[in-house]
Amino acid sequence: MNAKHQDVPANSEAEIERVFSETRPLIQMALIHYRVGKRDANVIERDLRLWFVRLVQRVNNSLTPVSAFRKYLLLATCEFAYSYQMRNLEAQANDARLREVLAKHPRVVAAELQKML
Repeated sequence: MNAKHQDVPANSEAEIERVFSETRPLIQMALIHYRVGKRDANVIERDLRLWFVRLVQRVNNSLTPVSAFRKYLLLATCEFAYSYQMRNLEAQANDARLREVLAKHPRVVAAELQKML
């Protein structure tokens, strides 16, 4: 851990935002993986940010680094996207790759993304 991050409390808003921002490329990759359109992806990402802030603040444990919650953020991303597309039968009918992704449990997709960190 570098000195820049040592001065920031583990559950501060700045630290939460830093971890979310660092994870954002994987969030976007997951949403693309699930074929979520740009407008809906922006809404989901905004909801995920709010969910993540609340999750970390609810735990409110300065002994647990915010980065430890990253795996839950990726899982929530995959769960959100999976649920979104499971309701979108038209997209499923027209996209074989999407059907492949939806055949996997969101936990499996999240684990694959976690390996990219």
